[in-house]
Amino acid sequence: MTDREVIGSENKRMMLLGAPEKLGRRAMWISVSSEEPAKQWFGTEVLSHNPEAIDTSFIGGGAAPLLMDHDPTRQIGVVEEVRLDGARLRARIRFSKNDEAQAVFDDVLDGIRSNVSIGYSIQKTERDENTEVITVLNWSPMEVSIVSIPADSTVGVGRSKTPETKPNEVNKMPEIDIEAVKADAIAEATRTYADDMSKRDVAAQEKLEAVRHEVGEIHALGARHNMSDKAAEFARDGKSLSEFRGYVLSELPNGTPLENTEIDMSKREIKKFSVMRLMNALTGDRNERKAAEFELEACFAAAEKFNGVTRGVRIPTDVMADWSQRDLSAGVDTQLIPTEHRAASFVDALRNASSVMQAGATILGGLSGNVDIPGKNAVSSATWISSEGTNSTESEPTFRTISLSPNDVSLHTDMTRRMMQQSSPDIESLVRNDITDAMALAIDLAGLEGSGSSGQPEGVLNVTGINKPTAFAAADPTFAEVVAMETAVADDNALMGNLSYIGRTNLYGALKTTKKDAGSGEFVVEPGGTVNGYRYIKSNQGTDGNLYFGNWSDLLIGMWGGLDLVVDDSALALSGGRRLIVFQTVDMAVRHAESFCYNNDT
Repeated sequence: MTDREVIGSENKRMMLLGAPEKLGRRAMWISVSSEEPAKQWFGTEVLSHNPEAIDTSFIGGGAAPLLMDHDPTRQIGVVEEVRLDGARLRARIRFSKNDEAQAVFDDVLDGIRSNVSIGYSIQKTERDENTEVITVLNWSPMEVSIVSIPADSTVGVGRSKTPETKPNEVNKMPEIDIEAVKADAIAEATRTYADDMSKRDVAAQEKLEAVRHEVGEIHALGARHNMSDKAAEFARDGKSLSEFRGYVLSELPNGTPLENTEIDMSKREIKKFSVMRLMNALTGDRNERKAAEFELEACFAAAEKFNGVTRGVRIPTDVMADWSQRDLSAGVDTQLIPTEHRAASFVDALRNASSVMQAGATILGGLSGNVDIPGKNAVSSATWISSEGTNSTESEPTFRTISLSPNDVSLHTDMTRRMMQQSSPDIESLVRNDITDAMALAIDLAGLEGSGSSGQPEGVLNVTGINKPTAFAAADPTFAEVVAMETAVADDNALMGNLSYIGRTNLYGALKTTKKDAGSGEFVVEPGGTVNGYRYIKSNQGTDGNLYFGNWSDLLIGMWGGLDLVVDDSALALSGGRRLIVFQTVDMAVRHAESFCYNNDT
């Protein structure tokens, strides 16, 4: 998968061949793309026009913009419909009635503007090693623009005769040497374009390409989540792709992935997938690779779906959605099939071992790139008007941005030679459990006390603004000191959501023997294991003596893609074993610092 989005522009000097009844509603058919090789800054590019190569779900949806010079702030119309005509994509465009659109429309009618361009995002390419030609095998048109200088000289206004076109209307136009006009225009445009490009700084050109890529990705993400209008608004206002990702996440139901990273494996294929076979294949002989052909093929497909760096092989998220204990199939004794589910998915498996996820932290899955989630610092307040005719006091809310960016957490587990020789469900389950438990410990510690530096996310302890009452007078807090933590959160109007305490097991044990007062005979840990009416989650991850309380749904945990798996065959070479190294991309952020409190005896 490529994250480069390329914008191609077209050049064609031709007079308009439009049907009068179409012009009456400011609409016409034009040709927007072809398989003509186009010189781009990175080489020669050819857009495949096979039906399966073009994703027209957005461009053909009736809401794609008609722009001026690929500028999202200058929308002059809309793309109403597209159709594939052989090796050429045609679009029916309709011009707006705004002033700029009217001027451009008049120029089109007069034959002054006839060059068009299409903006698109690329999903898959293929390079011919002999000719260095790059063929785009999968791409998504996102917008059509009226431009001055083209790259593909075979498309433009007047290149798409439709059934509605009336040839006799052409005869009413002044007789001119069309071919001479075309030749002169193409030659002049080529010279101008070449001169212009030679003067441009490479960094500026790359920046332009990056901006165009972002616009295409914003529209594509909007189309995937039925938010095309909002995508057009963000692009028009010049907002970033990360901001739009944050907006989409804030609007999606909790647990809905931002990007679909699954590869559409069937239930049988998911059951068949074996981590052990995959591990053996990565450093094994030809027979082991042949035995794991299915696993390798699935991992390669998952890597193409993942918009990021893969060090080894990418375990498909389809498989991780069934990350559970396994047993042998009665029908195929080498196929591992889930029978006794410990949890519904990899995230739920982590939740069993991680205190912050058990407490209800919000999981944001299927992330791609950086994410900026909008947040509010303060709300508007109402004021009383002192007397008739007096203005009210101005009060505006203030906003902030909650950012999530990829951080990699890694772990390794060692496999002995005898373990690798087995293909039992117990061994498969052991490997998965090792990965799950180690990953949970790392995420848990980061959620509680991550430093926010050296590659670590920032945990609750180090977030600026969380509540910190007067320190405990002794190592074991009193009931009043525990209640003070709840009170601190309540004073900030944040006593809501998934509220619970998190602390070490030794502190929990001490609170079971700490009396609330001298006479009631009740202890801080109440019957049922609650403290002050709230759940107490035991975790030996945090610093000894630290006690946390808060609304844990305000802790955001972002996860990018599936597990990245690497096998090291040298670390345990003398004993014949192998080391399995796993990477997961994660980040964390706190939605409201006031939702949390921590304390200890300093």
